[in-house]
Amino acid sequence: MHSQHANFYLALAASRQPGESAAWLEQLEDDHDNLIAALRWATRSDPRLGAQLSAELFLFWLLRAHISEARQSLDDLLARLAADEPARATTLLNTGAFAYVAGEFDAAQQRLDQGLALSRSVDDRVATIRGLFYKGVLDSARNQLESAQQSLEEALRLSLEIDNLQLEGEVLHQLGMVATISGNLDEAGSLLQRSLDVRRRAGRKDEAGMTLVFLAAVSFVRGEAPAAHAFIREALEIGLSLRDRRSAWSLDVLACISAAGGHSERALRLAGAASAMFDATGQRPPEQWHQFTSAFLNPAREQLGGDLAQHEWETGRTLAFEEALGYALKSELEPMGAPS
Repeated sequence: MHSQHANFYLALAASRQPGESAAWLEQLEDDHDNLIAALRWATRSDPRLGAQLSAELFLFWLLRAHISEARQSLDDLLARLAADEPARATTLLNTGAFAYVAGEFDAAQQRLDQGLALSRSVDDRVATIRGLFYKGVLDSARNQLESAQQSLEEALRLSLEIDNLQLEGEVLHQLGMVATISGNLDEAGSLLQRSLDVRRRAGRKDEAGMTLVFLAAVSFVRGEAPAAHAFIREALEIGLSLRDRRSAWSLDVLACISAAGGHSERALRLAGAASAMFDATGQRPPEQWHQFTSAFLNPAREQLGGDLAQHEWETGRTLAFEEALGYALKSELEPMGAPS
């Protein structure tokens, strides 16, 4: 009976179809308690099945920011999986990915190195690509850009070899991030646009929210305001439809755009909402991100003065998820008044 229950929820977790992420996420949210009960049973009684189920839950955990739950569940699985179990590779990689999201870079490095080595040893090409991708993400955050570039180029080559558009789109996105950090904005824009195009071609436009966020950021820095606004609106719309807690990044980018346009009150309210969302979901952006946003938000604080700036920030922090994104989208759709 327990096995049938676990296999039923494995099939549910694995049922996501391209372009239908919103419905899939809502179904898993509705069945959250049952899914976790099935995972706990499988972890104790059938760790291989547990590893399969946890792998299918990865995106749900990430988008809905069940970070602590994911990390505990994956750690419990690792304690049960045999050292030479092939499914252990993906479990290690996912553990490393969530450690990165939580800002624990050393723990992430350890798990990713272990997972990538095991992926290669069992010739799991999809896991190897994911390991290289996560390594590229981590190295980017640590400003180790040459290492990140090498890992991501290998991941892209392997993705093309196995004709996996989903992985190709993810890797192109991160290559665009490396170019962004390097200051090569033309290359960054090109790579991010390629990532977006690949996802659209694969029918996975609803998975492109973060790519749209950084296309908006790159366009903003290049002085291309209409493109920046178009990209950030689309990112916010996708984030709201999926209830994707990574939308904090969208709020931060729109805050910077608003600050640069002289709309300081709006900027600080949006930034406060982003800050609260990051805190509530256990996401820890790298220092590079704080440096980027501070360049626009600090002048906005100075322009408003301490009390008003703090009021707008704290007001933003009180907004619930739907309220925050609704406020952001409303601010995008309404004509901006005179700068504050």
